[in-house]
Amino acid sequence: MAFNAGFEVLTARYLASLRLLIRHRWLSVAGLAGLVALTGWLAYTTPRGFIPDEDNNFALFSLSMPAGASLARTNAALAKADRLLAHDPALASASTVSGFDILNSAVSPSGALGLLELKPPAERGAVQDIGAVLAGLTAKLSTIPDGTFFVFSNPTVPGFSNVGGLELVLQDRSGGSLAAFSQVANDFAAALRQRPEIGSAFTSFRADYPQLELLVDAVKAKQLGVSVRELLGTMQTYYGSAQASDFNRFGKYYRVVVQADVADRANEQTLDGVFVKNQRGDLVPVRTLLTLRRVYGPQTVAHFNLFNAITLNAQAKPGVSTGDAIRAAEEVAKQQLPANFSYEWTGLTREQIGAGNQSLLVFGMCLVFVYFLLAAQYES
Repeated sequence: MAFNAGFEVLTARYLASLRLLIRHRWLSVAGLAGLVALTGWLAYTTPRGFIPDEDNNFALFSLSMPAGASLARTNAALAKADRLLAHDPALASASTVSGFDILNSAVSPSGALGLLELKPPAERGAVQDIGAVLAGLTAKLSTIPDGTFFVFSNPTVPGFSNVGGLELVLQDRSGGSLAAFSQVANDFAAALRQRPEIGSAFTSFRADYPQLELLVDAVKAKQLGVSVRELLGTMQTYYGSAQASDFNRFGKYYRVVVQADVADRANEQTLDGVFVKNQRGDLVPVRTLLTLRRVYGPQTVAHFNLFNAITLNAQAKPGVSTGDAIRAAEEVAKQQLPANFSYEWTGLTREQIGAGNQSLLVFGMCLVFVYFLLAAQYES
């Protein structure tokens, strides 16, 4: 009885509301317009994101030592980092790899990589949020003066990038010096770090690594009957490496790589023991055909859209969406980058921007499909 009475009251109120809306149709139109306006306002003001960062109990750090630092010096800095991280309540274990720069995917004696396994959130102590944990690890590692540490989360979607967060590529469209380009990238990263939406911004590119430049005396090489290509191939074999052949054994494929012993390529004095054959079959000391000059430059040079490029990585602050961080970075790029310099988003950030531009189209198509579905269902 009580249920029937309540249902009849509800039905009467529903019918009264319908009669009111039929007599005053402008109320329905105004209400619908208000809901559409509210939906648009919420869509514009709500922080945008793509795929949220996941706490998979894993993080990484990259170590960048001063240019020209030896592997022994890098290992010493890693040992200090191990001692600091051993007492962190959020870490379950840590592994380090020296001699590899993960940000540039290049072998470098002045670079290192750390793999951090985190405890489950309930066992991390007072700080459980992954963003706060990474910030604490960054502050702890920054106390080591030997090098620069960057701590970042694992990529949400494997295959798009080596590290999580935002990733963009600066391009030098003028073809200028790499030293000036490196300064532009460092200034841009510093400007990004001043924004309240950006927690960290960094690049491992440096153009001040000490190097030896080989200047070939082509005229003298021609006089002595030495091919410049043969000369450079000999230098590549001695100081780099060259694959001579390959063979199959025990069901496996093996490569034969030729290279001088470590002691025979350790310094520039070892050039005195390197010879190259001329056209007559005589051995000519390469020292007589080469001049060494000390220069400074980058270890690796990347290209994007055929331009010299430098990759920058950034992390949004905890609580800030990736959409807001992207918008902040674009504003800094408009204000900070000089003429003839541009940028492109890459990795998962590029996918986010591309997907965001298609959201209105997808929403409109969904409305059309819903209309056709309802029309087919009610045969009208």
